[in-house]
Amino acid sequence: MCDAAPQPADPNGGKKQRWRRDQKPAAPRQPPAKGYADVGARSKLPSPSVPVPLSDEQVQQFIVEGFLELPPEDDGELHDSIFKQAVAFGRRAEELGNNVLPAIPDLVHVYESPRVRGAIESLLGPCYLLHPHRYCHTSERPAPQTWHRDSFWGHWHPRNACMYWIMALYFPQDTPLELGPTEIMPRSQWYNKDEKSDRGPYYGCARFNDREAESGVPAVNWHVHARPLCCSAGTVVLMHYDLWHRGGANISDGIRYMFKFQFSRMLSPALAPRLRSAPGEAIVWEKFFQEDVDAPARMQPVWQGVWDWLHGASEVPSQEDAEDAKVLLSDLLEGHGQDAFDPVRVAAAWKLARLCRARPPMLSKVLAALDQLLHLRGRNVMHVLDMLGPVAVPLLLEKPAVRQSADAVHGLGRCLDLADLDGGEAGAKALQALEEVLKGAKDPLVRICAAEALGCLRLQDTAWPLQQAVAEDTVGAVRATALHALIRLLTSGSLVEDSCLQALRATAQAVKPKDPDRYVRAYAAELCHRIDIVQQLAWDAPGANAAAMVESNRNAHIPPLVRWCTCGDGWHP
Repeated sequence: MCDAAPQPADPNGGKKQRWRRDQKPAAPRQPPAKGYADVGARSKLPSPSVPVPLSDEQVQQFIVEGFLELPPEDDGELHDSIFKQAVAFGRRAEELGNNVLPAIPDLVHVYESPRVRGAIESLLGPCYLLHPHRYCHTSERPAPQTWHRDSFWGHWHPRNACMYWIMALYFPQDTPLELGPTEIMPRSQWYNKDEKSDRGPYYGCARFNDREAESGVPAVNWHVHARPLCCSAGTVVLMHYDLWHRGGANISDGIRYMFKFQFSRMLSPALAPRLRSAPGEAIVWEKFFQEDVDAPARMQPVWQGVWDWLHGASEVPSQEDAEDAKVLLSDLLEGHGQDAFDPVRVAAAWKLARLCRARPPMLSKVLAALDQLLHLRGRNVMHVLDMLGPVAVPLLLEKPAVRQSADAVHGLGRCLDLADLDGGEAGAKALQALEEVLKGAKDPLVRICAAEALGCLRLQDTAWPLQQAVAEDTVGAVRATALHALIRLLTSGSLVEDSCLQALRATAQAVKPKDPDRYVRAYAAELCHRIDIVQQLAWDAPGANAAAMVESNRNAHIPPLVRWCTCGDGWHP
C-alpha cells in the first residue's frame, strides 16, 4: 500500500554531504535572476519527435567498445548558439554545476533530437531518466588528467555491467587534438583498479597516471589503449558509465567546452526489451576480435550476455557444462585483489552465470560455493548474481549474506528486475527481506542497495518502505536512491491507483523544500513531474482498465524536467 510518509526529524543527521574531492568553500547563494536568464524566456521544450533507434551493429559496438559516437546533424546554428552561450559564461561555466541546463536550455534540443533520443532509448529503454547531475567541463590545462572513472555524483556504490546508467558527452565546438578533447580507453568498462584505492575494495576507482596506462596493467593485461575523441561541433558521444577516461591536454590558446549529461534506465528489459533492427540476422562477434590480444574470444560470453539481457532473452545457451564449474570458480578467484587478472575473472563470472541459466540444477551448487568461498561479496560475485535471473531469487533469499553484503543485495535486485513475481510468495519474501535490510542495516551502502533493489520489485506494497526511507533515513544517498526507486516503480506501472499517486506526491512535497541533499530534492521534483504525466494519461483515457494504463505509462514520452537546483550554486551545498 502507499501511505503518506512521516516527516523526517533530521534528514541528514546534522552532517553535510561531501560532493567532490576538491570541494571549495561555497560561494554566496545567488537567486536565479542574477547572472542567469529566465528559462521560459530562453527556450521552449521541443515537441516530441519520433526517435531514430540504433542499428543492431551500433548496439553491438557500444557493448564491445563501451562508447558510440553520434556525428553532428545539420543544425550548425544550434551548436553555434550553445557554444556562444558557453563562451559568454567563460570560466564560470563550470561553476554552474547542475544548473547548466536551465542556464543554457537550448541543450534540451540536443538531447531531445530524434537521433540522440533514439540512441539513448536503444540502450536504456523507453521513459529513461535525464539525471539531475550534469556538468560543463572546460579545459585550459596544458597537461592531461589522470585516468579515472566517475563516482555516482559524489556517492560510491556497486557498479553495473549492463546498461542501467550511461553518460552522454556533447561537444558544441570543433574539438581537434590540440584543444584537449576527452580521451577514452575503449573496452575498459569491465575492468577495475582496486590496488592503491582509497575507496574500498569494490569500486575500482583508483587512478592511472600516463606511465601506468601506457606500460602497466591497462596496456599489458587489459589490452586497452587511449583514444582521443577528436570531433566536429555537434558531436554526441554515448559512454558506458564505467569506461575509463580523462580530459586531454589543451595546448591551444582557446578553452575547450564539453557538456556531460547522465541518464538512467527506468524500465527493466523484461518489460521493455529492445527490438532488433535486423531480426533473424546472425550475430558475428568475431568482427570485434583483436589480433594482438591473447584469447580474443575470452570476452565474447560477456558481450553475448549483455546482448541477451538487453533483448529480454529468457533462454540463455551455454557452451560450458557441469564439469566446467570448478574451473570457472577457480578462474573467478584467480589473482584475487590484483587488477591484472580482471579479464580472466570477468569472463569466468559471465560464463558461470550463463552455465547456471542454461542448467538450473547447477545454480544451488554454484551459489553455495560463492557463499562459502567469498561470502557473496566482491564485484565479480556481483557479475554472476546480476545475470542469474528470477530463478535465483528464492535461493538468494535463503542466504544470510543478503542481509549483510551490499553486493548480494545488489545482485538480488538485478535478479528481481528480470522477474515478474505478481505478488506471490517469492515477492512477499523478497519484500520482507529488503524492508528489513533498508530499515536495519548499519552500513549505508547496504541500505542504498536495498532501496535500489526495492525499485526492481514491481509491487504496489513496495512503495511504503521506500516512502519511510525518504522521510526517516539520515543519509542523503539512501533517501535519494529510495526516491529513484519510487520513480522506477511509477514508470513501470506498479503505482497507478489515484490514492497511491496522491500519497507519493505528499511524500515528495514533504521533502522537496527543505532536504539538504540536492539529489533528494531533484528526485522529489522528478517524481512529481512524472505523477503529473501519469494523471494526465488517466484523464485522457477515462474508463481505461489497469492493464491499459500500465501499457500507456510504459510508452509515454517523458519530457525532461528543467529546473534550477536550489542548493547553493548547483554544485556546492
